[in-house]
Amino acid sequence: MPAQIKKTPKKKTVKKPKRQIATKPLVAAKKTKFSAKTALAVTALVVAVGVVVVAFSQASGKPYSRLDCVSSKNYMGVVGPQTKPPIPGYRLGRPSRQACLDGSAEAMVAKAYLVLLGTNSSSLDAFRAWTNQYIGFRANPPVQLLNKFLATEAVKARYGRLSDSAKVDYLYLNILGRSKPDAKGKAYWLSYLKKHSSAETISLFLRTSAALRAMQPKQNAYLATLPASYYPLASTCGRGYSQAECDRKKQAAQNTGGVPCKAYSLGGNPIPVCSAGTQGGVSNVLVDRNIDGSNVTLNKAMSAKFKAMRQAGKKEARITIAANDVAAPGAGSYRSKATQAALVRAGYPAAPVGRSMHQWGMAIDLSCNGKPFTSSGSTCQNWIKRNAARFGFRNLPSEAWHYSSNGK
Repeated sequence: MPAQIKKTPKKKTVKKPKRQIATKPLVAAKKTKFSAKTALAVTALVVAVGVVVVAFSQASGKPYSRLDCVSSKNYMGVVGPQTKPPIPGYRLGRPSRQACLDGSAEAMVAKAYLVLLGTNSSSLDAFRAWTNQYIGFRANPPVQLLNKFLATEAVKARYGRLSDSAKVDYLYLNILGRSKPDAKGKAYWLSYLKKHSSAETISLFLRTSAALRAMQPKQNAYLATLPASYYPLASTCGRGYSQAECDRKKQAAQNTGGVPCKAYSLGGNPIPVCSAGTQGGVSNVLVDRNIDGSNVTLNKAMSAKFKAMRQAGKKEARITIAANDVAAPGAGSYRSKATQAALVRAGYPAAPVGRSMHQWGMAIDLSCNGKPFTSSGSTCQNWIKRNAARFGFRNLPSEAWHYSSNGK
């Protein structure tokens, strides 16, 4: 029999989808089957077009001030989304100051005022009250902030009484400046609003490239009116803490026999403790020595955390964590003023006297199994990298061996 000739199936012509314009809100797509690679590609596209990615230096992810965007060289690690045309001030693939400003506590509160009330705050005191509330939130900003705004009488009277259709029109007008939404965009947001809360809808709307582009000049104009040194102070504990958190921290400090150090302003959790009735500086810190039988000396606010990490290392990985005192006796954890000054004079990469986390007793240069961290082997290094944050220790990226309460 002659061999059967296989027919080559005709290739189907696939129509290319129309290119989506970046400045329009994302709309719902038709249901279809996706491969794993396709799903990843779609996810990457959504992130690139609509969302500003914020990589906080601290694991808590707490909101930050616009001043952090000015003082930090890496702008909190924030990069801008890829849009065509690019959003003014954003730099793709590397930290962007403008993207950092757009996510700051002050900018988020300014946006909430502009979106829900159509105006900026009537006074600095009112604005400060809202930024104090917002900077205390720990998860999913700005949904919690928007929920607070939506619960006020002024917003309920202006926005809360509207129908779903009118609410979408309201967002297009106040965010994008469009008096009439496009039909496709309105259908998408109306569908989203029926399944999600108003706060979730506004939050997502604000993260689209069109909204980022439209709101940027408005928020920047308001930020420019703030006093140069304005920083939200959520509580008497200082930057970034709600009053309830502050009260808990003070109580914890008192349980150690001390009080929060008055002069400390470097952030992180917990706050170091100092002797009561003192100026609360690096010369007044309270420390525990030879913690868990090791060579480690730390502030009393950190001693229990180190002990817990050391014991977990022994139990989980059979490693022994201590301080690396190779530079000088007592140099690997708490340092006195004299020790810090000696390290600076000797040319070690040590912070200036009075500005080191070691002097507060809140930092440690690690050793493991009797060796410096960098030569301690993969078992030690990998366990510490994976688990240090569980116990409140964060790494300084430029020094693999240096861990502290704030990553500085």
